This record gives sequence, structure tokens and C-alpha cells, in this order.
Amino acid sequence: MSLDELGDVLVQSGDLAGARKRFAESLEIRESLARANPSSARAQRDVSVSLEKLGGVLVKSGDLAGARTRFAESLEIARSLARANPSSAQAQRDVSIYLEKLGDVLVKSGDLAGARKRFAESLEIRESLARANPSSAEAQRDVSISLERLGDVLVKSGDLAGARTRFAESLEIRESLARANPSSAEAQRDASISLDKLGDVLVRSGGLAGARTRFAESLEIRESLARANPSSAEAQRDVSVSLNKLGAVLVQSGDLAGARTRFAESLEIAKSLARANPSSAEAQRDVSISLNKLGDVLVQSGDVAGARTRFAESLEIRESLARANPSSAEAQRDVSISLDNLGDVLVQSGDLVGAQSRFAESLEIDRGLARANPSSAEAQRDVSVSLDRLGDVLVQSGDVAGARTRFAESLEIRESLARANPSSAQAQRDLIVSYAKMTAATPDAKSWWRKALETARQLDRTGRLAPADAWMVPELERRVAK
Repeated sequence: MSLDELGDVLVQSGDLAGARKRFAESLEIRESLARANPSSARAQRDVSVSLEKLGGVLVKSGDLAGARTRFAESLEIARSLARANPSSAQAQRDVSIYLEKLGDVLVKSGDLAGARKRFAESLEIRESLARANPSSAEAQRDVSISLERLGDVLVKSGDLAGARTRFAESLEIRESLARANPSSAEAQRDASISLDKLGDVLVRSGGLAGARTRFAESLEIRESLARANPSSAEAQRDVSVSLNKLGAVLVQSGDLAGARTRFAESLEIAKSLARANPSSAEAQRDVSISLNKLGDVLVQSGDVAGARTRFAESLEIRESLARANPSSAEAQRDVSISLDNLGDVLVQSGDLVGAQSRFAESLEIDRGLARANPSSAEAQRDVSVSLDRLGDVLVQSGDVAGARTRFAESLEIRESLARANPSSAQAQRDLIVSYAKMTAATPDAKSWWRKALETARQLDRTGRLAPADAWMVPELERRVAK
């Protein structure tokens, strides 16, 4: 087994520190070989591959700045090789891959405009390669991947119509590839992924019936693949993911019993996969996700005690994963989310002291992750969300001054994120939430309602107010008038 292969295995098991060490060793060897033979394109490309693998581990560890550096170095090498050999499809494709890697990091950093630019450049390369070789399924598939990346950025920017168009284009390509090769499990699975993407954007647009149809189609494909290959953990996991998506739509449609059934089925699959592979951090995490889904639907069903049990089980799994892999930012963030879930349940149970304790623990984790990775917009936003939760509890406890401090700090973070990324609809929506929070903790409530209304109207004028949030403008107008 090569160092890279060993590193990949360690990533799967959740040992990011071990994986990083192996990839660094591999990079050192490859850089040495490249220096000894600077005219070898193969040696140079191998270096770029090792840099990309290191970047991937750094992303999982939460070091976005470090990951961005590695991906940029890798892209520089790929561009150089492509210029030296413009007739090489592989060299051009490598450039598109590293552009996407950079774009992914920029998305996590909150730079949606920068990410969109990288994804558009990648798409341009891939469409050119696909036109030059229309019989290549790989080239067509690459185009569909780039379309999805662009669609994801448009969703975050609030352009749901644009995102839907990209996802529909991607689905058309993938369904064509699946029809042309019905025996390809990958082609069938790709179609299911595109159906999920379309379903997700329909949920955001308020089209729950259409979303349910897409998710049901995706589930049908995945159940067929799982039956055809019962030993495939990936195929079984895909079914679990689809069940969770269907369950989420049923929750929003008011069918809590149906949602609970889907989540329970998903949990059963996740637990089976975790038992079959106890060393897999991903498998254990999947169990925690399904437990959280079940907990959410139990909360809405009024079974607060049952929800608390599920959230506690999820937290226990996540704390174990975080202890086993302290370098994983994802593992630490998962603990924070579970603490928040438990805190929410305690609020509903009337245990404000217990809830405040959980939210404070969550905030401490979030602050640590934000300090470790100041370039992560997600990490900064998480801090603001935890501050809001603490503020809400303090309001209910009668500590208005303490709540005002938390809400003001959260608002400061959100204003900074909105200035840094004006194209993010989420960042603008977060501002509306913060303005509304401030009304409960300051005497001049009307001025805050005006700020919230102005922001909501701006989103509406630019077509970035999600249909599900259409109620905001009339409600805020009512608040201001009152």
C-alpha cells in the first residue's frame, strides 16, 4: 500500500493527523523526484496530486488558509503543465479539478464571488473538452459536476432560479449518461444526486410537492442499486441519505408520522453500517445525524423526553469521535450542534439553567474553531448563532442586559460577514434575524425593525428573498407601523 493509499484509509477512519503525516511524506518524496527530474511532466503532476491530498485533509481539519495555499500551488503546477502541453486533455482536466478545489475552499471561506469565478472557469474548460470529445462519458460527467458546483454557489447567493437551471442542466446530462449505460452504477447514482440537488432547491423555493417527487425518484434509484449490490456500504448509505431527505420534506409538509418512519428506517441502516465497520468515523457520524433527525421530529410531535434521549445519544457519539480525532474541525463542530440541540430541548422543558450551560459549552467550542480558522465564514457564523441562543435564554431568564451583550456581539459578527460577502443571501438574512433579536433587548425597538425591513426589501428587490421567507416583508412592515 502506497503512502497516499494509506493516507486515504486514515481519512476514512477519521485519523486526520495520521493522514496528513502520510501525505506530507509522499509529497516530500515526490518533490525530491521532481527536483531531480524537472523535465518530467509525470513527476510534476505527482507533486500536484500530493498537494491536493494535503489540502483535502486541511479542509477537514478546518485549516482553510492552509488548504487554499496547497490547492493554489497544485493549480499553478497544473496550469504550467497544461501550457506546456495544450493538446493534452488530461492536463486541461487537471486544471479544472484544482480550480474546483479552490472554489470549494472559497465557498467555505464565504467568498462566493471568488468561488463562482473558479467554478465558471472550470466549467468553460470542461465544456471545451466535452465538445472536443462528445463520445467521452467522463467529459460529459465533468460538465455536470461543474454545473452543480455553480448551482450550489447560486443557492448560497439567493439565486434559486439560476441554481435550479444549473441543476436541471446537470440532471439532463446525467440522465442521458444513465440511459446510454444502464449497467453503470455510477451513472445511475449520479442521476440520483442531481435529483437530490433539484429537490433541495425546490424545498428552498417552497415547492415541497415537487421536492418530494424528486427525492422519491432518487430513493427509487438508490434502493435499486442497493438491492443489486447488498455488500456495498456506499449504496446502503445513499438509501439512508434519501430517507432523511424525504423525512425532512414530510416534516415541512406536516406529516410528522411519515417523517418519523423515514428517519427511523434511515437510522436502522446507519446503525447496521456502523456495526459492520466500527472503525469508520463517517459511519458513526451518520448514526448521530439520524438520531438528530429523529430528535427533531419528536420535538415537533411534542415528545420532548424522547427527543432529549435521541439528542443525548447523538452527543455521546460525537464527543467520542471528537476525542478520537481532536484535529477534526468537523468533529468538534458536530459536538457543538448536538449541545445546541440538547439546549433547545431543555428550553422547551423549562430548564433554562441547563439550557444556558449547554449553549455556553457550544459557544466555547465555536469560538475555538473560529480562532483556529479566522478565514472560515461558517466558523464565524456559528459563533453568532450560539450567541443568539444564549441571548434568547437570558431574555427568558429576565437578564435583558446580558442578552443585549450577546445579541450585539452576534450582530457585529454578522455585519462583518455581510460586508465581506455582499452576494450572500444567507449573510443578509442573518442580519434580519439579528436586528429582530435586538428589538427584545434594547429600548429603541422600532429602529431595529426598520433596519430589518430595509434589508428584507433589498433582498426582495434583487430577487434573493427565498419564497419561504416572503412573509418577512409584510410582517416587518406591520412591526414598523405598530
